[in-house]
Amino acid sequence: MKKYLFLILAAAMLVGCDNDDAIFPSNQKVVESLLTQYPSAQNITWGRAWGYWLATFDRAENEIMVECEAWLSNDGIWYLGVSNIPYTSLPTAVQNSFSTSQYGGWFIDEVDMIERYDSEVVYAIEAEIDNIDTANDVVLYYTPDGILIRSILNGIEPDYRPIILGEQTTNYISTNYPAATIIDIAAANDITEVDVMDGTTLRKIYFDGKQEWLMTESRISAEELPEIVMQTIADSQYAAWEIIDAELVENPDGEYYQVTLAVEGEQVVMKVNIEGRILQ
Repeated sequence: MKKYLFLILAAAMLVGCDNDDAIFPSNQKVVESLLTQYPSAQNITWGRAWGYWLATFDRAENEIMVECEAWLSNDGIWYLGVSNIPYTSLPTAVQNSFSTSQYGGWFIDEVDMIERYDSEVVYAIEAEIDNIDTANDVVLYYTPDGILIRSILNGIEPDYRPIILGEQTTNYISTNYPAATIIDIAAANDITEVDVMDGTTLRKIYFDGKQEWLMTESRISAEELPEIVMQTIADSQYAAWEIIDAELVENPDGEYYQVTLAVEGEQVVMKVNIEGRILQ
């Protein structure tokens, strides 16, 4: 096994050094870590990104070669891997969730499997549609069980990079949601979003650049909405609209319910506090 590993390392070094501008990790643990994580990796090239070693390579996925990227620290710790997989390699639950969603008829441009250190696997589906009257591209993020984590309409392409949570952030999550499992992490504009599964509840927990808690969004079903919130909706101009999403939002100022309603392609978001008053 060790002999086989050294042969792969030698081959990787040749691939990574085929021109004058190529770079290669000086710490052999970086390469060993990559090949431990992805034993079938081949055509490996190395670069630097976000202060990490970035390996670009091909590997076998269900007997199909797929393009991959992986980020590793200077001391060989693997933090993130993104594999561009075929749609048919998605878990059945994810395929079913996508096909029955409002985007099920859209053209699938790309599918990524995202693996993070100390987190669950997440799948991202990039889809588009050629329709001048409709937002024409979307990225949908799913858990392996087909639960939609987030959808981004007409946004920029996913910019994957390692995100290491600070001690204050992890302590907050473990203290307030001790049974939760981290499934995804995203960061933008000095805000970090940590998505967790707490039992059967998806929670999105937001922190600022100083690791201070900003708010938590907990997804709930329409049946879990309090009667006073349902009555507020019934008394509004959106009484006949369908509830397609609901969340309990908690922040340092209190809590309220955020309800997304839809009819004939239109959507509206209502914010209703626990007393049943509509918030602006």
